[in-house]
Amino acid sequence: MFYQFNHFGFSEYFTKEYGENFSFPVHLHNAFEFVTVFDGEMKITIDGKEYILTKGESVLIFPNQLHLFESKNSRHMLCIFSPELVKAYHQKIKKSRPLNSKFTLDTYLISAIDALKDSSTTFEKKGALYSMCAFFDKKTSYAPYQPTDKDLLHNIFSFVEENFNKECSLKELETNTGYSYSYLSRSF
Repeated sequence: MFYQFNHFGFSEYFTKEYGENFSFPVHLHNAFEFVTVFDGEMKITIDGKEYILTKGESVLIFPNQLHLFESKNSRHMLCIFSPELVKAYHQKIKKSRPLNSKFTLDTYLISAIDALKDSSTTFEKKGALYSMCAFFDKKTSYAPYQPTDKDLLHNIFSFVEENFNKECSLKELETNTGYSYSYLSRSF
């Protein structure tokens, strides 16, 4: 497992890519990830639950969910975006996880996301992404979510990234996170 800093979820972070026959090892990042399959079949595992996506099916992966991709015969679109771009939705779901991450998104909304570019305005990005999140929200149910060690890992990485050029000790980390020195030492 590894943590993707390049998808750290900065305030207006947005990236979209297309691929074929895509496989990627287990990882997490502090951003939402939307994946839709155009052709073929892709297996996506999210927090240990396997989903098989075929043409027209999608998943929405929440920030800090462990996930991996396996595909030998597919075409897809993948969109990674910061929680801040859909802040109201993120606040709503922050302490929950979807019971089912798989859904079939309306073709109009897939086209709206497909049309987004890095140069699209923040309003255009938020409009398409909020619409997608609203659609997903209507189609799924949620379970309560308790933070785990992977959330602590995110907090540790955030602290180190923000303080690498200053005092960056376990003692400082203890003060910053509220976890004990010995627990942090074992976790890190």
